[in-house]
Order: sequence, then C-alpha cells, then structure tokens
Amino acid sequence: MPRAPLVHIAFREALDRLGISYSALARTLGVTPPTVSRWGTGAAKPDPHLRIAIARMIPEVPETAWISAREWIEVDRAVARWSRKDA
Repeated sequence: MPRAPLVHIAFREALDRLGISYSALARTLGVTPPTVSRWGTGAAKPDPHLRIAIARMIPEVPETAWISAREWIEVDRAVARWSRKDA
C-alpha cells in the first residue's frame, strides 16, 4: 500500500493504468482539473471525503495512504488520550 509522500505517484500511475484523465476524475468528484493535477504531483492532498471516494474508485490508493507520518503521530496521540479517559 502506498504511503504519503509517495501516494501521489501511485495515484498518478493508477489513473494512467485505468485510463482516467485528470479532467474526467475532476468532473466525477466535483473539483477542477488543476486540483486533481496538484494531487498527482504531490503539491496537495484531497480533502478527506474525496479520499474516501478515490479509494472506492481506485482501491490500490486507500484513503489512509494520504496521511503523512506526522498526521499518524497526531492520530496515535488522540487515540492515547481517548484511551486514558476510559481508564
């Protein structure tokens, strides 16, 4: 499974393999082609709800692949805080 920061490469390759253009994906998701282009270059990441839609269309690019190492640390911290509240 690809992980940030290389997810944009897997995303771009999957679109190429499936024959999906940036314009077609943009129309499907309700965004602009330049937005999809930024995802394909790694300059930006899709919003969380779009990550889920992309993952459903392109299973080899799961929504969690877009999460950076720093964001995973924050997730772990939040889970740890939650766990301590239950103790």
